[in-house]
Amino acid sequence: MRPRRPDNEAAVCPVCNHAGGRFLYHACDQTYGLPGESPVHRCAQCRVLYLWPQPSPEQLAGYYPSDYYSYTPEVEDPSWIGRTIRRMLRPLETPAPPFSGARVLDVGCGAGNYLTALRRLGWETWGVEPAPAAVAVARQSGHHVLAADLERIDLPERHFQLVTMSHVIEHLRDPCAALTQVARTTAPGGHVLIRTPAADSPLARLLGPDWLPLDAPRHLVIFTARALRSACEQAGLRLVRISRRQDPRYLISSLLRKWLSLRQGLQPRQALLTRPRHIVLGFPLAWLMQALRLGDEITVKCRRPGEG
Repeated sequence: MRPRRPDNEAAVCPVCNHAGGRFLYHACDQTYGLPGESPVHRCAQCRVLYLWPQPSPEQLAGYYPSDYYSYTPEVEDPSWIGRTIRRMLRPLETPAPPFSGARVLDVGCGAGNYLTALRRLGWETWGVEPAPAAVAVARQSGHHVLAADLERIDLPERHFQLVTMSHVIEHLRDPCAALTQVARTTAPGGHVLIRTPAADSPLARLLGPDWLPLDAPRHLVIFTARALRSACEQAGLRLVRISRRQDPRYLISSLLRKWLSLRQGLQPRQALLTRPRHIVLGFPLAWLMQALRLGDEITVKCRRPGEG
């Protein structure tokens, strides 16, 4: 039975606090097949997508299985498809440290895969991660990792020359509070890198609940580029640049989901089982969307004002 339509008047945007968001659709978990459906709203003011009502912290903990992708060490796909995707999709920026002993903080570091890449460049690597199993793996790799709530980062002020959040902010109940903490712990002149899905992308608007990066019920809020820029500036950060990218795997999986849902009703996880030849079909369109700045991932680079 279809869940009851939520009360729009009660929906409050977690980014700008505007009340009365527009209900769009119910979304199910098409990644892990967890039961239930999540009501997705769009804020009439800042245009972000968000779940309302939000899951409780106890419910959220149950949405992340032990095999969640960021909880284990990364294994690169050695195939030509894997190599092509890595060349096409620039990883989150890996800058050289500005001086010996410079510190980087990865918020939501998972098993520490990104931190390992940064340590090779000479960074002193720190992380914050709420999942105990992932914390243990990251610590075994030699990183300084705090097991903590990502929205309450208890770390020294002005301590890090680089702070990163890759596909993290969309998981947070109060993303603006987290940005304020990130700005606080960034040293003057230091940089903040954020990567997250884009609610203003053509795929998000076209595919609705079949859009892979929606990832309900784990993604609680999905920013537009403008809303994320505004939130960073309100936290005390200055924008350096915004860029977009398009993952062909997400593109093809999302299109297959829509096709299956139109034809026969989509079963959870069914469209994720894409074969290499399907992924290859997505390369030309993904390249085009990336070139036209229409990709469904946004990367924001900001700077904390002042001199380090």
